Amino acid sequence: MIVAHRLQENDLCGHVLEDGDDWTKIVLPFEATRLAVFDLGHGKKWRRKKGELLRTGEFSERVRKRLRTLRNFQALYQQNPGGSALPKISAKHFPLQPLVDNERVPTVISIDPGQAEGERNSHSVVQVWRVRPTGYFLVDQWRGRDSYGKLRSTCKSMILKHRPCVALIEKAGTGVALLSDLQQFGWMERMPIVPRATANLPGCALTSRSSSTGKSHSRKARSGDRTTSRSSSSFQNRNSAIKSMRRRSSSSLWRPIRL
Repeated sequence: MIVAHRLQENDLCGHVLEDGDDWTKIVLPFEATRLAVFDLGHGKKWRRKKGELLRTGEFSERVRKRLRTLRNFQALYQQNPGGSALPKISAKHFPLQPLVDNERVPTVISIDPGQAEGERNSHSVVQVWRVRPTGYFLVDQWRGRDSYGKLRSTCKSMILKHRPCVALIEKAGTGVALLSDLQQFGWMERMPIVPRATANLPGCALTSRSSSTGKSHSRKARSGDRTTSRSSSSFQNRNSAIKSMRRRSSSSLWRPIRL
């Protein structure tokens, strides 16, 4: 099962639908474009009238009018890939770079700790990036809904494997303890990242910038009738931190240390 916003006619959903007939497509637009009846099983049916919102009563008419003016309203809200304002997806958007052992470029580990283990909690994510003159390249990643002990041991093993110069750690939840527990790696600078609070406005997009193409790509994360911008602000903080440290590339901080 794939649950996703439509981005382009050749996105993942478009690819699997074109590739075979074993898929059933269910489209749930923000505003119903026609009368639709969905069979929920056990004799239950869901009827959506034309113009009815997916979440009835959650958005005022003023907000709905504003959302309709967005360039990607048709694609991201109405699930109509033909109305997308994003560039066509192609192989050039996913460049591959050779992984060179002992490459003398800065390596950064980024740690986004979850609040607790369990299926109902968010994932902890650990990523290792190499900072090249042409951009930032992901070389390793781990994610899981595990205990703090598992997160800590994973971080330590990835640090020993990749020898990063800097650890960017979100200073929230278990990240506070992690900042202290990683002191043993004396060659590595530990940089706490504090997410900036931003306005929670409906229809706001979370935006990340592609380092290889220089283009912005957006995604949405909704909570009730609001949009959570924490991930976006955290990304911007981390991006700024890396850029700041790149300016100090001539210092010994950026010279990879091997034991």
